[in-house]
Amino acid sequence: MLNVIKIELKRAILNKKFVIVILLGCIMAVLAFVDTPGFTIAINWYKYMHNDEMASMIINKMNEVDTPLEIWMPRYGASSTFYNVWIAILPILAVIPYATEYLKEKKSGLINQ
Repeated sequence: MLNVIKIELKRAILNKKFVIVILLGCIMAVLAFVDTPGFTIAINWYKYMHNDEMASMIINKMNEVDTPLEIWMPRYGASSTFYNVWIAILPILAVIPYATEYLKEKKSGLINQ
């Protein structure tokens, strides 16, 4: 049974469509971050770490909880168009690799045996 699971996971992960789906999901996640206020705060944190005076003033006025890691999707992501698209597409992206393999097996007659 364990061998069957290994074989099925290998077939799904080494599939071209799986790699495309993973890359598409990653691109959408990055675009969701760039489209939120979290990206601006991340830039200010970067400038703050490199001793920019204006960024230092902004960071000092900020709430300590407003770090880029905290802001990315959970808090401010709902206002992002890319976040909404990413959340809507995510279940479909998760199913595509297995659905294509199932369809291929069904057409070849492997499932009907």
